This record gives sequence, structure tokens and C-alpha cells, in this order.
Amino acid sequence: MSEIKGTTNFEKLFSRKLNKILKKKGNFDYLSWAHAWEIMKKNDPQATVTINEYKHYRVVSGTHQDFLVEEYKPFLMDETGTYVSVSVTVKGHTETELFPVLDYRNQPVV
Repeated sequence: MSEIKGTTNFEKLFSRKLNKILKKKGNFDYLSWAHAWEIMKKNDPQATVTINEYKHYRVVSGTHQDFLVEEYKPFLMDETGTYVSVSVTVKGHTETELFPVLDYRNQPVV
């Protein structure tokens, strides 16, 4: 892809025509992770993704006492739903986003 003068990396990637690789999930257009990552790595071979993890606690019952166990999991949960967070670094710039986990009707997974 040739460089367009005066445009940011985001603008260059956002302007791509994706009609041939978009799929439908319910009523929504969907770009698969494999296609998105292919486009990103062609744009910046050094691009990285980090799946952020969060502390979760659970009680494990022992014979004579209970133990509080701390675990790290790649999601958050609260009364409104489940969330995942990823950080993507492209050309030295990192963006972190928190996304709700949604079903095919665009409803939160609780």
C-alpha cells in the first residue's frame, strides 16, 4: 500500500475497503480477527497485541480451613456483563480498549 501524504496510520487503515472480507454475524458486519491481524501485520510487521488480565478471587475449601486463591483471567465480570481488554501497539503507538462481550443480537453476555 502506498503512503498517502498527510494521513495518519489510523486514517490509512480506516480508509481500506473491506467489503470482500467482511462477514455477517446476526445483523452486524464482522471482520474476523485473522483478517484484521493480517492487515495490521502487513502495515507494521512489529505490531503486537496484549490481552490484558485481571485479578479474580475464589475460595477453595480445604479439610480444616478455606483458602482465598488469587487468579488472573483475561476478562472482567460485574452485574452488567463481561468485558475483555486488549492493547494493540502499531508503529510504536499503543491503544488500549475495553470491550463488552456481546452475543449475536448485540446484547451483553452476563
